[in-house]
Amino acid sequence: MAIFHRYIFLELLRPTVASILTLGGILLVSRLVKIIGLLINRGLATSEMLSLVGLFAPSFLEFALPMGVLLGTFLTLSRLTIDGELLGAQACGLGPFAFLRPVLWIAGIAAICTGVVSFLLRPASRETVVHFLENLSLRRASAAFEEQVFFDRIPGIIIYINKIMDRGQALEGIFVADTRGGQRNATIIVAKFGHLVPQERPGSATILRLGDGTIFTRSGGENTYEASSFRTLDWNLTESLAGSTTRSTATEIDPKAASSMTLLHLVQNSRPGRQTGLFALELSSRFALPASCVVFGLFALSCSVRRRISPTGGAVISTSCFLAYYLLAGLAESMAQEIESAKYAAALAWVPNTLFILVALALWPKSSATVASGHEARLRT
Repeated sequence: MAIFHRYIFLELLRPTVASILTLGGILLVSRLVKIIGLLINRGLATSEMLSLVGLFAPSFLEFALPMGVLLGTFLTLSRLTIDGELLGAQACGLGPFAFLRPVLWIAGIAAICTGVVSFLLRPASRETVVHFLENLSLRRASAAFEEQVFFDRIPGIIIYINKIMDRGQALEGIFVADTRGGQRNATIIVAKFGHLVPQERPGSATILRLGDGTIFTRSGGENTYEASSFRTLDWNLTESLAGSTTRSTATEIDPKAASSMTLLHLVQNSRPGRQTGLFALELSSRFALPASCVVFGLFALSCSVRRRISPTGGAVISTSCFLAYYLLAGLAESMAQEIESAKYAAALAWVPNTLFILVALALWPKSSATVASGHEARLRT
């Protein structure tokens, strides 16, 4: 029996690893589109692009590992069925439980890897990504702006740029609303064009130089403004961005970037509310996602021993199941925002796993003889 288990384990290992790498590459390509856009249009350096790709890798693995187990199990068992090995094993008296141990080995290894990513690598990488992008904004502010999108990362300041040219150095149609002094002291700047003055040395200020514009300042009444035109106006953008960074990080906590101990402390010591529910859901999902590797392995095994599934059918079922899983996870997150109880919010993270394990138990064959005769009839046809 040990030889049989070792053989099935090795047969499962190769397709599972290949599936994880393939799915991780597909997820990477979807993110590379935006990163390459920054490289081409905003002057992002190649080293900075590679750093971003490396920082995003844990989030790719967190999704690719469970789906790789699901797809790899389907592909392996479908090949064993086509070659007649599954039928031969069952004819020798080896029922579905004989395949359970190798599947659990593969799923257990994937669950441990997913747990390491969920608890350690992904929160750390997400926090590093935030700091990396903030530092990038300080060094190369053009990477922070997008055409025809309101930029509101600076508290009290809103920037709108109609057109960005010359790899982010030339700007056209600029609108700035500065309310840092309060609504009664609001300042509005409208400029026809502008450009970013390059830093003279690392750590020096980034200047946004505006040209041919008008400054509107509130004076007296609610709807009374004073207008003054200018030819050139220099604005220290680095100082504004740096100030916004310290203020925002002190008051806001991203649940996905927080460590598990921080989330546990927040859940235990925060008052019941929407934010507490999100913290509890995120902490619970870091346990539920590694467990989904085992759930997906059992689901694929139940489907494969129940009836013959082609490799194409396995790929379609895997994609559909994974989409359904994360749609349920997204629905749970939406519901957690409306729940103030941390216990109920944490329980929502386990809803997708519970549904899939119930389906797997329902599909599990009643006897190995029924499975063997069913596979034999399909092979003859």
